[in-house]
Amino acid sequence: MEKLGIKFKKMEIPYLFMTITWIPIFLSIYFIPNNADTQLLHSIERIIDQNLFGKVGAWSSNFPLTSKFITNYICLTAPVFSIIFTYKTLKHSSFERINFPRHSEKKLIFLLPGFIALSSFIVFILYFDDTDLAHARRRYAILGAYKITYALYSAGLLYAIYVLTVMNYLIFRYSPAYIIQKIRSAR
Repeated sequence: MEKLGIKFKKMEIPYLFMTITWIPIFLSIYFIPNNADTQLLHSIERIIDQNLFGKVGAWSSNFPLTSKFITNYICLTAPVFSIIFTYKTLKHSSFERINFPRHSEKKLIFLLPGFIALSSFIVFILYFDDTDLAHARRRYAILGAYKITYALYSAGLLYAIYVLTVMNYLIFRYSPAYIIQKIRSAR
């Protein structure tokens, strides 16, 4: 982040909060069966399909009910949890805004649309695309083959959303002001 003009003196990551948000993912792989086999589970699956997001994100046909529950959990909670994560991280961290290196001024102009594109890509993958990991390429098929690897993948995805939110906040908080300041001083 120092190349982007922000230097952390001390950065505290809320590990406890992060772990608490991952607990439902790991509990669901043990307590939610692979398929809906009771009336209650059929009702839950119907609610997920009709009232929530249904089959979105990266799911697995090896355990469709479990993976559908986990992806909907992430879709519902990730926006709120990522804001809380960002608040907790920045509240307990200390950083200073430093001057941007001269060669990075032009890079900043491309950095902002790049982060918008990256964030849009994550939102697209999470909310609008559906990928069956059980039938993915050989390299990614292991993520959809076992519940534990799927849970680890899902927790990693949630963590990536947290980190992306912190970075977006810092970049969009400080970079535009610096760019505007440079444009005004050039006149």
